[in-house]
Amino acid sequence: MRKSKMEVLTSISSLPDCQGSMEELDTALLELRSSPCFPQGLRHLSSTTLARARDFILKQLVYALPLRYMHLSVLLTAAVETDLNDLGRTKIDSLSVYLENLMLKNKPMDLQYCT
Repeated sequence: MRKSKMEVLTSISSLPDCQGSMEELDTALLELRSSPCFPQGLRHLSSTTLARARDFILKQLVYALPLRYMHLSVLLTAAVETDLNDLGRTKIDSLSVYLENLMLKNKPMDLQYCT
């Protein structure tokens, strides 16, 4: 199944490798919120609310700005890396499986027409 640009970006932050970073961010935010100078309107700030804000901003940027070569390159790289990560959890040789799947999808169809 093909993932949208936003699904790729969202799934990257949910990888187990990123969980430690999210916990560090929450710890730092907790320390910031405990300061008496911290704005009370932001007292519920967390990594979750920041992630939702990031997703909102990315959606706006993706839909508002033209897609440039660099953007496309980064998104395609992220999509491939995400797919390989997903396959790596279930398959031993994820790269070979991924390339085999690509070859099957790009195989020319042998269509026979009735005349």
